[in-house]
Amino acid sequence: MGVVTPLGHEPDVFYNNLLEGVSGISEIETFDCAQFPKRIAGEIKSFSTDGWVAPKFSKRMDKFMLYSLTAGKKALQDGGVNEDVMEELDKMKCGVLIGSAMGGMKVKSFLEEGKCHGI
Repeated sequence: MGVVTPLGHEPDVFYNNLLEGVSGISEIETFDCAQFPKRIAGEIKSFSTDGWVAPKFSKRMDKFMLYSLTAGKKALQDGGVNEDVMEELDKMKCGVLIGSAMGGMKVKSFLEEGKCHGI
């Protein structure tokens, strides 16, 4: 299992926080939200892609992509799926489903500002 949540980034921490009723909701720190009526959210904090996503990709990707890649890689590791196992898998019978309500905010802001010509 791989998790990246406001309650923790490791399955045991996440699960224990769930059982203890810990809230992942707090004041928003990622951006200035003074103009909005609500200033709380379930933000992912203290997140690092070190050891999971190459630094050059980390700089280019939206956070939701980094969260899903990191959680996915952690799940593979937890399940014992290493490079040898990956070579043996029938890739036509494997898949991953990722859902995102709004997609990447970084890409959205680039599009709004006209920085992504031709996309």
